[in-house]
Amino acid sequence: MARQLRNPLTIPFCFSPLATSPTGASASVRRAQNGSIVRGTHPSPSRPPKSPTKPQTVPGFITPKTPPPARPSQSTSRAKPAPTQKEDAAKKKPPVPVSTVTKFQSPVAVAYLNSSQQIVFKRGSVARIIPGKPGNDLSISHDGKKLLFTRDEGPGAVRSINQYDFDSNGVKELLRGNVRNPVWSPDDSRVAFLNDQDAKWQLWTFPSSDATRATVLSTESFDSIQGWGNAHTLLSTTANLTELAWIGEDGKPSQAIPLNDICAPGFRLSGNMTIRLHPSNPDLVVVSALFTHPPQGVPAGEKEGEAKGLFFYEFRSKRRVPLPAPNLAASNPEWSRDGFLVFFTGSDASHRRSTYRIFWDGIGLQKYVSGTGLVIGQ
Repeated sequence: MARQLRNPLTIPFCFSPLATSPTGASASVRRAQNGSIVRGTHPSPSRPPKSPTKPQTVPGFITPKTPPPARPSQSTSRAKPAPTQKEDAAKKKPPVPVSTVTKFQSPVAVAYLNSSQQIVFKRGSVARIIPGKPGNDLSISHDGKKLLFTRDEGPGAVRSINQYDFDSNGVKELLRGNVRNPVWSPDDSRVAFLNDQDAKWQLWTFPSSDATRATVLSTESFDSIQGWGNAHTLLSTTANLTELAWIGEDGKPSQAIPLNDICAPGFRLSGNMTIRLHPSNPDLVVVSALFTHPPQGVPAGEKEGEAKGLFFYEFRSKRRVPLPAPNLAASNPEWSRDGFLVFFTGSDASHRRSTYRIFWDGIGLQKYVSGTGLVIGQ
C-alpha cells in the first residue's frame, strides 16, 4: 500500500573541459579541439579527486571545415565549355555543414507525452501507452526498465508518485501527498523527490525498493530537482530561482552558483527552466531559458508569450554557447547517454510541438518523435 505523506497544508560552478575529443570525432577535430581547450578538473560538488587519472570524453564547440578549392590544370590543351546556368547556381550554394560526430548511440529506452498527454514508454521497437490518467515528471531508471511519474489525484494539490515496470507491464503507486519531481539516482538505488512540508518544497529521498522509508534530506525550500551530480549529490534549483545548488548527503550545499550568472546576458530566468549535466562531464550543462533578445524566426511560446532557447554552459570558464534550433522555440533538453546528442521539445510558429534532436556541435537538427517532454533511460 502506498504511504500517505504528512501535509499540514490544505493549499496546495568557471570550467574548461578536458583536452579530449569524443570517440566519434575525426583526427582533424581532435587537433582543433586540443588547440582550443585546456585541461580542467571537476569543481567537486562533494570530494575533489586528487588528480585526474583518465581524461573524460567531452563535447566541444567546433566549426566544420571545408576542403580548399582544387587548383586548375596547367596542361589543358583546349578551353573548357562555359558552365551552364544550373552548374553556376550550384557553385554559389554554400557547403552543407557536416557534423564532427561520426559514431553515436541512439537511445534505447525513452518516455514522452503524446498529443493526448498520455505517457508513452518505448524500449527498442516496442512502445506502450501507460493506462490511466495523464502523468507528468517522467524519469526512467538507468537500466531502462522502470519509469517514475506523477499524477494529479485531487482534491487540492494531492499527487501520487507511481512506478511503471516495462517487463511486467504494471503500474504501482509508491507515495501520495503534495509531492512532485521524482528522480532516479545514478545507480537506481534511490529516488529523490520534492515534498511540500511546512510551506516549503523540501528535498526527500527513499530507497527504490521501499518507498515507505522516505526521509527528509533538506528542509530548505527548493524549486526543482535537476538531476544527480553523482550517487551522493543532488543538483537542485533553490526557491525563487535564486541558485543552482549541489546538495550533499548531509542536506547542505557544497557549492552554489547564482542562476542569473549562468543565464545572463543572453538569456533570462524562466519558471520551468531546465538544466542537465553532461553524462560524462560534470562541468558542462545544457540549459533552456528565455531569450533576452530572440533570434529572428524563433516563435514566442503559446503560454509564456516569450521565446525560449538552448545553450551550453561551462562552470569553470563561465563560457556560454547557444545551441541553435532555427525557427523553433526550444525547451526541456536531455542528453543522450553517450553525450553526443541533445533532445528537446520544439515548438514552431504554429505552436505545433514535437521532440527534436541535434548533435552537440549544432548540426543535424531533425524531428525525432511527435511527442513532448522526452526523457532518456538508456
